[in-house]
Amino acid sequence: MVILTLITVIPLLLYTILICRYTRDWNTYREYKPGRVENAPCFSVILPFRNEENHLPGILNDLSMQDFPSDKVEVILVNDHSEDQSLSVARQFCLHHGNFVLIVLPDGRAGKKEAIHAGILAARHEIIVTTDADCRAGRQWLSTLASFYQDVAPAMIIGLVIPQSGEKGLFSYFQKLESISLTGAGAASAIDRKPIFCSGANLSYRKDLYLRYDDPMNQSVISGDDTFLLLQIKKQYRTGIRVLKSKNALIRTGAETNPADFIRQRSRWISKSIHYRDPDILYSALVVGFANLMTAVAVLLLFFGYPPWLIPILLAMKFIPDGFFLWHLSRYFGLSFRLFYYTVSALLYPLYLMISIGKAFLFPVEWKGRRQ
Repeated sequence: MVILTLITVIPLLLYTILICRYTRDWNTYREYKPGRVENAPCFSVILPFRNEENHLPGILNDLSMQDFPSDKVEVILVNDHSEDQSLSVARQFCLHHGNFVLIVLPDGRAGKKEAIHAGILAARHEIIVTTDADCRAGRQWLSTLASFYQDVAPAMIIGLVIPQSGEKGLFSYFQKLESISLTGAGAASAIDRKPIFCSGANLSYRKDLYLRYDDPMNQSVISGDDTFLLLQIKKQYRTGIRVLKSKNALIRTGAETNPADFIRQRSRWISKSIHYRDPDILYSALVVGFANLMTAVAVLLLFFGYPPWLIPILLAMKFIPDGFFLWHLSRYFGLSFRLFYYTVSALLYPLYLMISIGKAFLFPVEWKGRRQ
């Protein structure tokens, strides 16, 4: 029983230490306040899309309304064989906005990574900025990026991505918590010079760095354009990867409409993990995975003579650090932290994670009607 207890407790103890470290790094990292930009850099914003006719008008209008000189930015729209009216929407918008350019992927080239690659090759400017078609950007997004580049001159900027507010209920709240936890963990790890995650919905890097690698995004894998590139740059420019913590530079992304789509998306993200060799990612993934597994196992062991008094301690080792971290993140991003919904979400999370992992490795990965 002692050995079994240690097997259960040690992963949770390591998890507690990890989350406490994330909380410390997030809270001690100052929010960036943009200043006056004397010599604004030029940006090439890459926007890949496939079957996004309902979302495109929102992000296109946001990009056209930036408080940043239009002659300093080009927006490159890359159509990845859309089957709806997305191409028509993009083409009409480009006709009325001179700094918007449309690229159509030819037959034989498909996928988000190919779309981003085509956009980068066509880019006229040295600094690449990427976002997604289902996102929304504030008016000061690019001007804040420009100020940060002027002050810091990084190799890569990890921006913050949070869910759009709107829908209510437990499922919506669960998505929001999970989304900000990923954003917070990715930011905190990068602040600690151990980056493990970023989102292509709000990412910026130098074009020359991208072109130095033969396959920077690992084209053979359907997902992970952002994190694979992060890991490539991390090998040589770890200290040049910086986090832009600023409410002016947030990108908001849409939520999934139902649990099946949500799990399908997360399973796609998880499926790429078998290709990672980075020690920081492997450590955090193992700690998180085993901590959630042991949480579920500890409850089941009650039926086999496991000490009942130990269960609340084990649950507290996971739920309290998580809750504290998420409370800080929620407060920063302007989301309400609801204790009851958090408690239910925390109890459901191990089950959700196990289902997502199982689906990721036992079933084909799907994205935009494609399978791998």
